[in-house]
Amino acid sequence: MSELNANGESEATPSPSNQGATSSASKPKKARIGGDEEDGLIAVISRVGDRLAEAIEKACAAPPPQPTNDLPHDLFNMLINLPGFDAAQLNLYYQYLVANKDMGCAFYNLPFDHKLMWVAMFVSERFPGQ
Repeated sequence: MSELNANGESEATPSPSNQGATSSASKPKKARIGGDEEDGLIAVISRVGDRLAEAIEKACAAPPPQPTNDLPHDLFNMLINLPGFDAAQLNLYYQYLVANKDMGCAFYNLPFDHKLMWVAMFVSERFPGQ
């Protein structure tokens, strides 16, 4: 017959509490990070992630379109062939359009009769009495 221990269990039958070898050494503990230190690490990692995301977006973004302030290449030929104005008047108006590229592009895209009106207004302001 088997003997019973203080817990009323037989020492001949293994129980979960007395199976396997036990050690008196304590388990190694994980180093604990304080709440402030952990928050600091999370903030640093978050900032690094944000900066990395911005860098990736910049690298993948298409370059901005270049402004096109170029005047049409045939603007002078079109202007010099307008009837009713002398060469000095048309040359001065061309100089004005070159200095004011937005006006030059707008003038170029006008219908013919409106081009005549624009030049006539310019000439009357610059050459009063003619």
